[in-house]
Amino acid sequence: MIGGVLLGRVPELHVAVLGTLKHRAVACTLFSAFGPEPIRQRLAIGDGRNDIEMLEWAGRGVAMGQAPQEVKDAADHVTASVYEDGAAHEISRWF
Repeated sequence: MIGGVLLGRVPELHVAVLGTLKHRAVACTLFSAFGPEPIRQRLAIGDGRNDIEMLEWAGRGVAMGQAPQEVKDAADHVTASVYEDGAAHEISRWF
């Protein structure tokens, strides 16, 4: 942690201000772009512990196959791993 900013490296760099939650940032962006549509129409895909709130918030929360068990437990569905194009498989179900 550097001056209230949490730095992490899972395989990529994550920078987040302490006290912020990903699902709030996503919700604000979506609401400003599309309006407050029902949450059940939202898809969230994640693979890290920092994604748990976002997965729980979405109408369909999907954990990647390589995610830790607590992330999978928070999700509605588990897809294939990132190495097996799991996000692409899930997105193709929607579009």
